Formats: sequence, structure tokens, C-alpha cells
Amino acid sequence: MIVEGETPTNKPDIAAWGTMSLAIPIALQKVFELTLKDCCEFLPLSLNGESWFALNILGQQVAINEEHTELNFKNGRVNR
Repeated sequence: MIVEGETPTNKPDIAAWGTMSLAIPIALQKVFELTLKDCCEFLPLSLNGESWFALNILGQQVAINEEHTELNFKNGRVNR
């Protein structure tokens, strides 16, 4: 991903794989696994000889604490 004003790197931290999938390097797999627990599975990939994983999302994880969230409504619907 190229971000205006930033120097692009040769190797991404997380990459888009296909149109709706994410791929992560082997170094990040344990971090994702500890955080996401049973919400996803990691499918092995070989990217130019390097070990990566396709991140397959199996379920949802609630990431927003609704008690500490202030919703912004527009036209009677949540806007932000």
C-alpha cells in the first residue's frame, strides 16, 4: 500500500491477498493468534519462498465497548 507523503517499503507488514483476503508474515502470526483466538484460522502460503499465512476470518469479535462509546446519529441512523 502506498501512502502519500511516506516512503514505500519493499515488503509490507500486512498484504491484501486476492480481493477480500489478508495475508500476514509468519512473524505476525502468533500476535494475531493470541489476539483473535478462535475468530480466525491461518492458512499457510509461500510468497516467493517466504512463509506467510492467509487470514481466514471465521467469526466476529466485539471490539467496541458500548458503555464507553458515544454514537453520532444522522437522519436517525448511526453515522459514526
